[in-house]
This record gives sequence, C-alpha cells and structure tokens, in this order.
Amino acid sequence: MRKTYMKHFFISIILLMLTVFQAFSATITITPTGADDTNLIQTAINGLNPGDKLLLNGDFVFNKTIYLKSDMIWELRGTLTLAKN
Repeated sequence: MRKTYMKHFFISIILLMLTVFQAFSATITITPTGADDTNLIQTAINGLNPGDKLLLNGDFVFNKTIYLKSDMIWELRGTLTLAKN
C-alpha cells in the first residue's frame, strides 16, 4: 500500500513539474538579416531558458558553427544555407 502511494505521489510531482515548465516556456521568433545570420541565431539561442522554443522564420545564411542547448526546441520555417567563404 505504501509503495503504491509513493509511486502515485512521485508521478503527480513529475506531471506538475512538466505542466509548470510548459506554462513558463516562451517562443522567440527571429527573421533573417539578408547577410550572415550566425550571430543573430547564436545570440537568440544563448538567451533561451530551458523549454523555450526558437522559431527561425525565413531563409537564413550562416558561416560559423552554431552551438545548440540541450533543453530547447528548434523550429525552422524556411531554410538554412551554409555560406561560401
């Protein structure tokens, strides 16, 4: 009986935490500059909190490495093109 209660308690806590994190997540939308967008994209990623979404709306060009966070959502509505040096 006690194991079942503890199991339900922990499941309830986990569900509550997931709900709270979703409630406070944000969507950040960026649009391309028409030139190299690497710094724009990286700055937006660096500003994200856990669970936030970065929405890239348009056709982006980059020529350097972009470092992603592990707890973010990346949505591309357009293209990413590696620039020629």
